[in-house]
Amino acid sequence: MKVIWDQVEKYYLRKKQTVPALGPVSLTLEDGSFTAVIGPSGCGKTTLLNITGGLLPPDQGTVRFLPDATPPLIGMVFQQIGLLPWMTIRENIALGIHFLPEKERQERTLRWLNIMGLSDFSSAWPYQLSGGMQQRAGIARALAMEPDLLLMDEPFSALDAQTRKLLSEELLNLWESVHATTLYITHNIEEAVYLADRIIVMSRRPGRIIGDLTVDAPRRDRMLADWASASAGLKEKIWKLLKIEAAAAMKGDSQ
Repeated sequence: MKVIWDQVEKYYLRKKQTVPALGPVSLTLEDGSFTAVIGPSGCGKTTLLNITGGLLPPDQGTVRFLPDATPPLIGMVFQQIGLLPWMTIRENIALGIHFLPEKERQERTLRWLNIMGLSDFSSAWPYQLSGGMQQRAGIARALAMEPDLLLMDEPFSALDAQTRKLLSEELLNLWESVHATTLYITHNIEEAVYLADRIIVMSRRPGRIIGDLTVDAPRRDRMLADWASASAGLKEKIWKLLKIEAAAAMKGDSQ
C-alpha cells in the first residue's frame, strides 16, 4: 500500500479565530516501508495520523492510497491501547477481523494469541493484564487484520523503559513477517532510529516537514550490542533538527 499526502493541512478554531495546526504536508510512503514521524508536542503528528486513517478530514489537500481500486484495510494501535473492557482478550483481538468467516477468524485469533504470548490469558479481562500485555493485545488486534496500512500513535509511551524496549524488539520481529506499510508516531529518537526505515522530522505548530532521513542499517544489526554507538550520528542529526523547534514550541506554550 502506497500512501500519498498532497498539501495536507488542518486548522482548528480558538476564540473564533482559525489556527493552523498542520501543514502543508506533502510526502509519499512507499509500499512496505516503515516511517517514523517525530516532532515537538502539539506539532500535528497525531492529527496527520488521524487524517491518514480517516478519523479526521483534511481542511486542505488530499490523502491517496495506491493501488486505489479498493479501500485500504487499516490497522491502528493507539497510545491508550483501546481494548474494550467488557470483552476478553481473545474477543478484543477477534474484533478487528469480524468480517472473516467464523473458522478463519478463530484460527487467526488463536495464532496471534500464541505469537504474542497471550494464549494463557485469552479469557482474561483487560484490567487483569499488565500495561505491556494489554499493549501486546492491541498490537495483535491490529496485525491480525493483516492490514495494508498500519498506523501506530506512540504505542509504547505509557510503558516503563524495560517493557518499552522489549515490545520494540517484538515489534521489529513481527513487522518483518507482516511487512505492512507503517506510519509510527513517536517522541522518542532512540525508538524511531531503532524501528524505522525512514524518519520524518516535523516543525513546531503548524507542523511541516523539516527533515527526511533514511536509516540504512539492516534490522538485524539494530539488535547488536553496538547499535547505540553505531546510530549516534543519526540521532544527533535528528536532535539538532528538533532542538530549536522543541524549544520554540515550549516557549509558545508558556505564553
